[in-house]
Amino acid sequence: MIDVTEAKKLILENCNELKTETVTLLEATGCTLAETVLSPIDSPPFHQSAVDGYAFIYDNQNKNNELVIKGEIQAGNFSSLILNPAETIRIYTGAPIPDGADTVVMQEKV
Repeated sequence: MIDVTEAKKLILENCNELKTETVTLLEATGCTLAETVLSPIDSPPFHQSAVDGYAFIYDNQNKNNELVIKGEIQAGNFSSLILNPAETIRIYTGAPIPDGADTVVMQEKV
């Protein structure tokens, strides 16, 4: 077995650099992008939940007390609910995280 450094050296010695060309978007089907493209804006333009779960304010959470479920936010909906200490909001994947909330616990962990 060889180490990682030697493996990388062998790969670089035995691979050819692919040529690049500029094509229109319509001609790009089946092509591989030759460089990274970054968006100048976030999409979607809000903080969204990556999982189904419960959103709350971590610093206001007391590990010995239960949280009261104040409502729910589904993907595609916005809510004007404001969380208070000891409150949580049921949130779905892709839904906007409510103002003030800084933590989402996955449904399976509750």
